[in-house]
Formats: sequence, structure tokens, C-alpha cells
Amino acid sequence: MMTAHHQQAMEMANLALTRAKRPEVKQLAQKIIKDQKSEIQTMATLYKTAYGTAIPSMTMGGGMMGKDGNSMNGMNGMNGMKMDMNALTNAADFDKEFLQQMSVHHRTAAQMSQMVLKTTKSPQIQTLARSIVKTQTAEIGQMQKWYQSWYKSNLPNNT
Repeated sequence: MMTAHHQQAMEMANLALTRAKRPEVKQLAQKIIKDQKSEIQTMATLYKTAYGTAIPSMTMGGGMMGKDGNSMNGMNGMNGMKMDMNALTNAADFDKEFLQQMSVHHRTAAQMSQMVLKTTKSPQIQTLARSIVKTQTAEIGQMQKWYQSWYKSNLPNNT
């Protein structure tokens, strides 16, 4: 699920490279793409090592597809992984909408990582989860500072 979540963030960040007005937002988008590509590679390697196969692809409904093409139980409904690409694409103020959506997206990733830290015994997954929490929490802090500076209010907390 985290792989699909990161792919969504990269989709948003790629849009920011062409739509963002502020260079800070474009730089953040570049960092998100770089970091999350690397983390996806790490997740793919860990998954392949553990299960001997590639990470199952996500369906449009949010469920994971098994090798037989059937949805895997317990993986449906990726709550908190919502993003509104239409709203982002058509936003009058792209930067504002991006900061709002990406901060919620990052909070969800940090929450997912915290949940994994409570359950995994894998040192590699613990390291990855801690890195995701640290990186994305720092980026949320930066987005909050920009939002306060540019829009004179706090980022909405839509989680």
C-alpha cells in the first residue's frame, strides 16, 4: 500500500513541476520524486526478498491484485490515500492546493509508517518506516511554514 501511496505523491509532484508558480514548491516536488522513487525501490527489493515476487499492483478501487488477478483480502479501501487530481489540476492557486493535498498525503504516510513500526520485526522495514516518518514530517513542517507565510493561515488538517 505504501508503494501505491508513494506513486500518488509522485504523480502530484510531477504535476507541480509544470504547474507550481513558486520555485520552493517545484524544489519540494523534485525532492519528493527523488526520495519516493528511492523508497519504492527499497520496498520492491524488500518485498521481492521476502515473498520472491514483485509487489502486486493496485487496482483502481484501492485493492491489491494477487497473482491470480483476484483482489487480496484485507487490502481494499485505501482510506487516507485520497487525492483529488482534478482539484489539483484545475486549482486557481495550484501552490495552495498542492500544499494542502500533499500535507494530508504526507500525514497519512507518516501514520501508516507509525502503524508498521508497531507491528514489524524486520529491521529493514523499521529503518524505512522511521525514515518516511522523519522525512515526511519535516516536509509537512516546511509546507506549514510556507502556507503561513504565503496565505497567512495554517494548513487545514483534513486527516
